[in-house]
Amino acid sequence: MQLYSNLDEFQRYLGNVKKWGRALEAIQASAALQPDVTFSVGDSLTWRKHEGFETEEHFIASRRYLRAFYCSDGELSVEYSTRARLKPIGDYSDLSDRQLMSGKGEIVSLEQGGLVIFDVEEPCRVYRSNSFRGITLRVTVEGHSFHNK
Repeated sequence: MQLYSNLDEFQRYLGNVKKWGRALEAIQASAALQPDVTFSVGDSLTWRKHEGFETEEHFIASRRYLRAFYCSDGELSVEYSTRARLKPIGDYSDLSDRQLMSGKGEIVSLEQGGLVIFDVEEPCRVYRSNSFRGITLRVTVEGHSFHNK
C-alpha cells in the first residue's frame, strides 16, 4: 500500500512514471465529470467519480490492475490485507479481473486530498462513507507506461 497525503506528494514520487502521470491527469480532469460514469484510456486506466461509497462486503483481489482511491472531499476507510492472509470466495474471473476474498486486514483512512494505491497482492474493501467525494482508479500493472499511449 502506498499512501500519499496530497497530489503534490504523489506527483513528486510517481509523476514521472507515464502511467501515473496519466492517472494524475485523470484525477485533475475529474471535477467536470458526472458521478458514477466510468472513463478509460483503453484498457490501461479506468476511473470513476464518486459521491459517497457503499460498503463492499468482501475484499476484492485483482491480478492485472492496481486499485487506487483519491479523496477530493470527506473521508474514506479502506481495509486491506495480503492475498496470503485471506480466503478466496469462489474462483478468479479473467473477464472482470476480480476475485472475492474474506478475512481481516488493516484499515487505512483516506482524508481530503489523499491518495492511496493498493498492489495486486493487497486485496481491499471499502467501508460506507456518505462524505466521500473522489475518484477510484484501476491502473494496469504492465510495465511503467501504457503501451498504446
